[in-house]
Amino acid sequence: MTYGKRQIVHTGMCLAAVLCPFGCAGTRTTPPAVDYNTLDDAAFLHDHLVNQPLVTVDEAYKVALILADGEDTTESFTERESALDRRGIIRPAWNLQPDQHVDKGTVAFMVCRICRMSGGINRIMLGSWGLGDRRYALRELKFRRIIESGADYTPISGGELVGILHRADSYMALSGVHDAEPVAVPDANDPSTFKTPAAPSQGAGGRSSR
Repeated sequence: MTYGKRQIVHTGMCLAAVLCPFGCAGTRTTPPAVDYNTLDDAAFLHDHLVNQPLVTVDEAYKVALILADGEDTTESFTERESALDRRGIIRPAWNLQPDQHVDKGTVAFMVCRICRMSGGINRIMLGSWGLGDRRYALRELKFRRIIESGADYTPISGGELVGILHRADSYMALSGVHDAEPVAVPDANDPSTFKTPAAPSQGAGGRSSR
């Protein structure tokens, strides 16, 4: 590749990053063959979600409630959004729509809140103010090996999300979160209210501030 072509490619990548800082993940335009609101949680996860190439915000919210409470008793996106918002698991400022493809940063933020992970100093000080909140949450889950790879703005597949759900649930069981009171997330503006369980053993190696 010549220098000129490399410059064109580099410029295009930079322009894409500026125009699509949160991923341009798009929206699902074709509804699923079966209304997943009619399915029980097991069928939703293992018959519907695992077959989705890209997960929507509504589906991710449903998964978040299953992780937090062991079941999803809501019947609509509005109910799910309200339930998660009341508990600080999502941020209203995101203004996400039900059929949008959800990104890994959003999933990571919800998982961190449900699992009561406060993270390193960067996430505590900046993420709690909404500055890079989803990016720092994703770093936290990569550190704990709950999410394996990808940038915060990239979309997520159904199979990948089911895997994240199982690993997060295992983390909660090992860390004693399941034995605690039902998830009621502390004040995001007061990091001292977080009670973070110890991470499962990851072997040798130190921890950065992330």
